[in-house]
Amino acid sequence: ALTPETLKEMLVKVVGAYCRQPSGGPATEVLFSPGDLKQLGDFFMSQFKGELARGLSMKAHESVAGGFRVSLSGGKVQHDFTAEAIAESMAQLLRPQLAEIVRKAVQPAPGK
Repeated sequence: ALTPETLKEMLVKVVGAYCRQPSGGPATEVLFSPGDLKQLGDFFMSQFKGELARGLSMKAHESVAGGFRVSLSGGKVQHDFTAEAIAESMAQLLRPQLAEIVRKAVQPAPGK
């Protein structure tokens, strides 16, 4: 469900909220999967042009399979909006059998 359009909506809301901090606050870094960064890089740069000039950065990271992570203070504070983290949060609300289905749905297929 983390389509490029969904990710764009999430980025505007989440990263926008992080960037409303007073200037001089901790640098904000957004980590994407390499594929998502390729797909969303232009959108991100156009949407957050001013914030990029003030220290917002975006990077690809192999540990992110889908979605994104937002870090502050050099990674000391991190909020996870990856597929795995969202699935795990949802799984906490479900019965064990359904939780397992949700967790398996976000795991990469064998050989990928």
